[in-house]
Amino acid sequence: MEPSEITINPNSKQLLNLFSLCIFGVGIIIGAGIYAILGAAVSHAGSSLWISFVLASMVAIFSGISYCELATLYPKAGAEYVYLKKAYPENQWPSFLLGFVLIIAGCATATTVAVGFGGYLQEFVEIPKILSALILMILVTVINLIGIQSSSKVNILFTLIEVLGLFIVIWFGFTTDKPIITPNFKITAGTFSAASLIFFVYLGFEDIANLAEETQNPQKNIPRAILICLTVTTILYIAVAIAVIQLATSETLSKSVVPLAAALTHAAPKWVKVLSSIALFSTANTVLITMLAVSRMVLGISRGGDLPRILAKTFRDNKIPLNASIFTLIFTAFFLLISGLEELANVSSLCALFGFLAVNWAVIVLRYKNPNLERPFRSPVNIGKFPVIAGFGCLSVLVLLTQFKIKIYLIALVIILLGVIYNFIKRRIT
Repeated sequence: MEPSEITINPNSKQLLNLFSLCIFGVGIIIGAGIYAILGAAVSHAGSSLWISFVLASMVAIFSGISYCELATLYPKAGAEYVYLKKAYPENQWPSFLLGFVLIIAGCATATTVAVGFGGYLQEFVEIPKILSALILMILVTVINLIGIQSSSKVNILFTLIEVLGLFIVIWFGFTTDKPIITPNFKITAGTFSAASLIFFVYLGFEDIANLAEETQNPQKNIPRAILICLTVTTILYIAVAIAVIQLATSETLSKSVVPLAAALTHAAPKWVKVLSSIALFSTANTVLITMLAVSRMVLGISRGGDLPRILAKTFRDNKIPLNASIFTLIFTAFFLLISGLEELANVSSLCALFGFLAVNWAVIVLRYKNPNLERPFRSPVNIGKFPVIAGFGCLSVLVLLTQFKIKIYLIALVIILLGVIYNFIKRRIT
């Protein structure tokens, strides 16, 4: 066996244990969609909403296992960018374009959820959603700049609150004696289109890999955290999906800017405000962790020389990437200029799917290019050198990639072209 490249940047401090890592993962996954885009998803899937969650979870789990293998091989900030660079060291274009697209995806995710936060806040205060979203972005950037320990403490508190909110919905949904819609096993075209959108709610587990340099014993804790987070959130999501369609009509949920709270309008009206307030914590938590992870992605790519080196600079004893964090704030705020919550979510999902496809493919490529490399975590079920789960991961992602509207593909194409133009100019200058 050849030794793997298990080296941690000495400039980073390993402060996160398994529990903190799991809370980070659960916190970002739950807030990323259930409290923001549930209404849009149910308008597509209707009574088969829970099946859409199952389909999306399968894609996430396949890809999650691939992340486990590569994150233990290369526990570095930059995650997917680093993995593709190792798979194709002779060509920097694939890794750069992937990193560029994933930065866009992360910023779009943070913006989507921040706008969702603004919608919930309007239940209590008359303030424009865009303004409250911008204020939230600035506040979480300040928290992240204080240090990873501060981010972790805030995340633990917010995650416990948001999980409580889901349990409230599940309780009323499963105890109602007059279900509005009965869940069924009927699969329609809407089930698959909803799955491609719902995949957005699983975005976040991959961000665990971007925290590898700040994690204690990442070779063990990164894969454990990814698998634990996916298992816990999948169970919660399916239960919530079954609950909400029994509590409210698809029309009620799809028209509401606060769909999870709207689900309780008839069954438990006194709890609507409670859910809206909990949603504030949930969406704020996702913005916090997403912007934290994106800043680490920016840090990793700038170290690799594909973004300006100035973004790789850190400061203070905690080695906080100040410039990368400010860059992330500016880029995320830019997406506030784009109207349409569902559009932003779809752009984020499409870009993230490219990342998942690349990670699954990188596992396959590295199995053949470096078959003797020591792998602390090895994806199970293999035919010779071929990793079957990574193969399924590629296929399932390709299926979801066909479910978007033409407009979303065009936006993604523009993003890629911008990346090509930037890299071309950068190489000509340097």
